[in-house]
Amino acid sequence: MQTISRRKLIKSSAALAIGTAIFAFAAPQAFAESTKIIYQTFLDPNNAKDPRSAAQTKMIDAFQAKNPDIKIELLVDPTGGAAARAIKSGSQTPDVIRVVGFAVSEFAATGNLLQLDDLVKKEGIPDDDWLLPLSSTKVDGKLYALPQDFRIPILFYRKSMLEKAG
Repeated sequence: MQTISRRKLIKSSAALAIGTAIFAFAAPQAFAESTKIIYQTFLDPNNAKDPRSAAQTKMIDAFQAKNPDIKIELLVDPTGGAAARAIKSGSQTPDVIRVVGFAVSEFAATGNLLQLDDLVKKEGIPDDDWLLPLSSTKVDGKLYALPQDFRIPILFYRKSMLEKAG
């Protein structure tokens, strides 16, 4: 049987302690856990024919580049059924959803939406810098959603009138 000298034992213990200390201080950065946000959307990022899908991907990529510790995972659900079930049941997934304006009061009544008043105030978001004011999405005086964007309207015109107008 081979015995270890006291000197060798002390050196080995010191090396192990130093190695452990280096790993303990360096590892958190190397193995830092990122935050995952699940975003429910009706826009499929694989749909190359929809410019809104490309814009959505561009915005998510820009957000993740600015916030490398946050990973956005898409939950593609054209019907919005997953979001409705999550809100009504109080599920924590998805984290970010789209709610059509007429459904905000129904979803707010469940008590499962985050009230946004303090966040809007903290960020200094003006009420009147929207096509519809922020107040249009309030329920009982509390803000639960940001106004959804409007689609670009299709304009119909008489060709002769357009030519006449120049």
